[in-house]
Amino acid sequence: MEDACREFGHLPAVLTGDSPPLSFTQLAQLCRYVDETLAGWNIPAPSAVAVLLPQSPQNALLCLALMRRYQCIPLNPVATNPELEQQLDPLRPTLIITDTILRAKLDKSSLLSAIPHALLEARAGPSGSFHLLPPTPAFRSPPVSTVLRVDTALVLHTSGSTGRAKAVALSHTMLLSAIRRTVMSLRLSDKDCALNLLPLFHIGGLMDVLLAPLSVGGSVVLSSHTERLAVRKLLATSPVTWLQGVPTMLLEYSRTDAPDTLTPFRKLRFVRSVSAPLLPAQLAQLRRGFGVPIVEIYGMTETCGLICSNPVEEGTQVPASVGTPVATAVRIADTLGKPLPTGTRGEVLIRGEHVFAGYLGGESTTQQDGVFIDGWFRSGDQGYVDDAGRLFLTGRIKELINRGGEKFSPLEVEIPLQTIASVSDAACFALPHPSLGEEPALAVVAEKPVDTELIHQVLGEQLAAYKIPRHIFQVDSLPKNASGKVQRHRLREQFIPTVRSTSPTNQLGPLGEQLRPLWQQSLGVTLSNADIDANFFDLGGDSLKAATLMATLSDMLGVAIPPALLFDNPTLVALEQALLTALPDDSLACHPALSADFPQTMLRELSGYLAGWQGKRQGSQSLLVGVNTRGSQPPVFWGCQSYEEFSGFCAQFSSDQPIYGFRSLFRVNNKDTRSNRALARYYCDEVQQLQACGPYVLGGFCEGACFAFYIAEALRERGEEVCLLMAVERFIAEPYDGRLCYVFSEHSSHSPFRRFDQPQTLWPTLYSGEVSCYRRKWKHRSFMASPCVESLGEILRAEIAAARRGLPSANGLPLTDSTLPEYPPESARQADIQATLPATLSPGQSVCLQVAVANRSDQCWLPGHRSGLRLYARWRRQGSGRVRDWKAGVAELTHPISPGSDAIIAMTVTAPTRIGRWYLELDVACEGLIFFAESGSTLCQLPCLVVYGGRHFSPQLRPPATATQEH
Repeated sequence: MEDACREFGHLPAVLTGDSPPLSFTQLAQLCRYVDETLAGWNIPAPSAVAVLLPQSPQNALLCLALMRRYQCIPLNPVATNPELEQQLDPLRPTLIITDTILRAKLDKSSLLSAIPHALLEARAGPSGSFHLLPPTPAFRSPPVSTVLRVDTALVLHTSGSTGRAKAVALSHTMLLSAIRRTVMSLRLSDKDCALNLLPLFHIGGLMDVLLAPLSVGGSVVLSSHTERLAVRKLLATSPVTWLQGVPTMLLEYSRTDAPDTLTPFRKLRFVRSVSAPLLPAQLAQLRRGFGVPIVEIYGMTETCGLICSNPVEEGTQVPASVGTPVATAVRIADTLGKPLPTGTRGEVLIRGEHVFAGYLGGESTTQQDGVFIDGWFRSGDQGYVDDAGRLFLTGRIKELINRGGEKFSPLEVEIPLQTIASVSDAACFALPHPSLGEEPALAVVAEKPVDTELIHQVLGEQLAAYKIPRHIFQVDSLPKNASGKVQRHRLREQFIPTVRSTSPTNQLGPLGEQLRPLWQQSLGVTLSNADIDANFFDLGGDSLKAATLMATLSDMLGVAIPPALLFDNPTLVALEQALLTALPDDSLACHPALSADFPQTMLRELSGYLAGWQGKRQGSQSLLVGVNTRGSQPPVFWGCQSYEEFSGFCAQFSSDQPIYGFRSLFRVNNKDTRSNRALARYYCDEVQQLQACGPYVLGGFCEGACFAFYIAEALRERGEEVCLLMAVERFIAEPYDGRLCYVFSEHSSHSPFRRFDQPQTLWPTLYSGEVSCYRRKWKHRSFMASPCVESLGEILRAEIAAARRGLPSANGLPLTDSTLPEYPPESARQADIQATLPATLSPGQSVCLQVAVANRSDQCWLPGHRSGLRLYARWRRQGSGRVRDWKAGVAELTHPISPGSDAIIAMTVTAPTRIGRWYLELDVACEGLIFFAESGSTLCQLPCLVVYGGRHFSPQLRPPATATQEH
């Protein structure tokens, strides 16, 4: 540092954005001030000095000054007193330097208050300036030497994944080696400026973005403000050429929905991602957001930082790799330390002059913890090296989940979840299991209720069954340490109490006891009595194991047993009962639900989804699941997408109300209207087997409501009465003359009240029976979850009771009208729409558009009051693709438009109040029923940037040149 200060004396060393720069000459003066001050207090070098200060430029510069002559021990300012006592007691520092606020915390600990402490106060002047107040009590004689080695410059604490603090002593030699390797890997020079936002009690904040750039005459921007807007302002106003951060931090800073979008990043050369794995979706987002190379590296406190790094040149980074070793030796080894072939997973071992000698506490501790093997440091990380020498990390060895002998990394589960837009963060961790040892669990951070079925669907497409978590917990945030690493042990401790083992509710008979050895052999586990009610697939079974088990069972019993029987009866108890009922010799190949329109592949997918539904089935081929089947009331048939939705619905009724659940084809591949109706016809057969004649009560949630409608259609075609059809969060734009009950969310695009201005306009053209409607301020995903499902249950119970008694609904809609519009046929829904829109608008700005609408159908469009046709404008977000405002503008067709003709329609459109990039979409709609684009018509989509002051850049609008005004 002295060499750098002499060579680059006139250049700025430290900047803060709100004070004059601190030059290298002034930095040298500040370091000498610290030396002379501590010497004046009778504290000789190299005494150990602890630093307990908040994140600030003064903190960084004090640590830098101390490392030159003293043994610096930076501490976490938010650590508790017990944590600080654990860290400082074995190190016996001579002095603690703190500030007035944190000193009050030290006074509450007898151990900490006994250590002399001095105060640091910031002062006006160049960036990071400070002065030190004498310690209390004052030193009358030089203190006793510390337990640290003389060449120690820095002592850091690392918690790793266990949460147990371990002290690492770093020497001057190690720091110099780390500086050289960092400078070399990043091609740093005196033209570079680093933005330092990392914790100053970790290696990254003190070495990577402080010592390394300063050593070559570069500058460092130090700031105590890490919130997004403050950082973006620093990036825009300071000469920052690179920054370093953990993925969570970088993802926040790279967001491009601010008015200045990419402006703050115009000087950047690269961005360095550290401490935690960067998942593929995150890497792509950072590349888009920053517009510069994203350099992933691998480093540890124990190695004084850098081990491997990707190159900084554009296009040379390899996704998922942390790069090649930088002036160090890396080996992939087995548990005995023997090297493994290229491409083979093993433990990452490291050796070099930058590697520490062992955790502080003595040689016995080092040997006991197994830190080294044959002179190599055991990193505790698992990975492999490819043919080009690039290192790929696959997880922490201590975090590997061992599920019945099958070992895998939590990262394997977390990476596929990046494709789910609603999941903002997730962590897989292990929970204890009575027979498997461990089983995977998942903690998910999401803004809306977690769609567990979607998660299982995504994971099931990419992972083996034993890796898919059965327990999924929604959390507000994941526990992470200051480096951004997820602390999985804290998740395990948090959720172990919530997973209670249950006593078996059934007992096995003689046949079940004969099945138990086959079951255990197939799964490779020992079944306890608590597992006889456990799902075969939850215990690690998959389709191959299921087929093998059923083939073995067929040989044992001398009768052909279809593999689908295990999907329908996935527990040992259920399988025994199914076999005892003398099942016919059939399989999915001859299932009565199969038809040309509903193929076997769909039936297999549907059967897989239904395998975990608990309830009464009429037979091995039944696709309906019953609850409260002994109740005296006529049954209710309810459609939904998951067992969680179905069980939540059933809980709202008494045990006297039988309920039969059927599943929609949600998430089933290649579904269409034909396959939906084909399955509905089979459901209709099962419904009539369970209830021979009407009146019937049917309903469903979302796609399940569509199936309820199709079943109701089929029943009515057979001459049966349906006394009530309930549709929750799904509008059915098809003719129906029975009693219909709607429940909609005001916040959901499934509601016609959100999509249309006057949605009831054309309803009388479809519905001739009684229609009731409820609107609630719930989110779509909340309908079937507590507490919304309880309120929904009250509505449905009241509607069912009224329908069975023939009474009108309390929320009936008046749909009778003597002047009904004429509902346009589907062949009339073809339009060509053109308009011009300013490239920029201000938030909330209104603008009048001249829209050219051409009739491209073979039908004449009547005026809106006779046809219900309207022109709609809606705003869709670029990027997310979600419609945020369905009624940004509405205009009625005031004149007839004949086939092949155009008309100019004036429409006032209001811009969104939220800034960002949008699309304005223009479409014609049959009011309250359907948009033309949903029938294959051409949609007009116009890009627009909504930004403050956008109105000043908007040119005067003119009608499209190609439009001809017919009226």
